[in-house]
Amino acid sequence: MKNIFLIFFLFPICGFSQDSTATFFERRNGAFFVIEKSYYPSGRIVTEERPADADTAAAINQIISPALKTASQYANIAATAARINIPRKVINEASNALQALTGQDYYETTNRLLISEFLQPDTSGGYIESSLTMRVDGAPISVTLRRNAAGQLVMRQGATNFRVDIVSRNWIRLRRYQGAETLAAEGVIVDLFKETEGRWISLDLKYILRF
Repeated sequence: MKNIFLIFFLFPICGFSQDSTATFFERRNGAFFVIEKSYYPSGRIVTEERPADADTAAAINQIISPALKTASQYANIAATAARINIPRKVINEASNALQALTGQDYYETTNRLLISEFLQPDTSGGYIESSLTMRVDGAPISVTLRRNAAGQLVMRQGATNFRVDIVSRNWIRLRRYQGAETLAAEGVIVDLFKETEGRWISLDLKYILRF
């Protein structure tokens, strides 16, 4: 029995729940079948199988069309991600207005309003320090997330506190961080985006923070 396989691996940028999808085109005893395997971050694998069109060209088109569609979706996301600095103008405008109204800028305001989504409140009105794992190029590093004496959310690695700015509920920014226990130069930042619950990633996947 001769089998024919066409395999397409589609990798995510962020915002997708699947790690990858593999589509197999198989011929058995003259009949064509489409076999799709979806791989999830939890380790779960879901396999679906269905008859394909009898004509080889039509069957190949049936396989490649959804793959091309998904690839186009990822390309659109990548193009949006390439313009990550565009929100800066909107944030600066909001920051100026907030500063004039309350004396606090954008990040001071989001820190005050959203910190409870990152730290669990305690009974005394403070917040409980949280132990996390940061992976830098795959190497695990123990870090903690806490609120400092000034009320600012910080990530502590070794003896160093790195300021954490809350850009939005699914976007945080680590200031002066490069993976080491020492402060990097001013202006060095690491943007992390919420991929799934408890998992935050940088666009290049160099940094992965697990809650």
